[in-house]
Amino acid sequence: MLLLLALIATPAQAEVVLERQLAAMGTELTVQVRASDRATALLASEAAVRAVEGVEARLSGWRADSELSAFNLAPVGEWVRISPELAADLQLARWCHEQTQGAFDPTLGDLHQLQWEDGRVRRLAPVLLDSGGFGKGVGLDAAVQAALQAGARSVVVDLGGQIAVADAALVVDVSHPWDRRQVVDTLHVDAGSVATSGNGERPAHLLDPRTGGPAPDFGSLTVWAPSAARADCLSTGLFVLGPEAALGWAAVHEGFEVVVVEQGSSGAQVRRSAAFGSGGPS
Repeated sequence: MLLLLALIATPAQAEVVLERQLAAMGTELTVQVRASDRATALLASEAAVRAVEGVEARLSGWRADSELSAFNLAPVGEWVRISPELAADLQLARWCHEQTQGAFDPTLGDLHQLQWEDGRVRRLAPVLLDSGGFGKGVGLDAAVQAALQAGARSVVVDLGGQIAVADAALVVDVSHPWDRRQVVDTLHVDAGSVATSGNGERPAHLLDPRTGGPAPDFGSLTVWAPSAARADCLSTGLFVLGPEAALGWAAVHEGFEVVVVEQGSSGAQVRRSAAFGSGGPS
């Protein structure tokens, strides 16, 4: 990933900051909470970890016992009753699919071959649901919400390079797409989530689901959104749409920001949409 955690605001006196690092969802999870006392901080951090584990149990594509895997193994044409949580995940994925004109697709196949109603889903063709483009964001949202409900005053969660924040002043460095040591832009956030998509670490791995071929590799695209799930899927879909379309999308969707990094003749060139409202990046 192209994002580095750079700074967390110093907590007020008599408050406790607790940080935990562990493996989750196939990557590294870091949870940092600020609370009024150590017991509350411990409770909040544990709630965040358990929330991520719950999302993994639901959306994992490599665990045979996950709800997503069970759906993918169901016979084509058979209605499968799904949890309200998975239904919400699918609604989010469909929203992103529509917002990006099909440039984001949560299926290995065609999203239109899924039919759902009244808490049931079925496949009309042998397509597979893939949470790789939104599952991490869902996990981040769940972690932040759980920590706050458990008493945390502020939360910062980093899951494999995507960051979600609640009430914590944070500086996020955006690195050069092909040289992570080089910082090309800086975002200041105290809420929401920042996600980046690019081919710097795995060339040509971002595919255009509309064609099946690699998306044009212009550099990287970073999205700030109020929710981590939306930042996650939009960073992929808007990257596939390309720089101009991505910036155009952000210009007409209040509450989102896009940062495009391209390789120009004189080095990296950064273009940003306007920041929206309080709590967004600056």
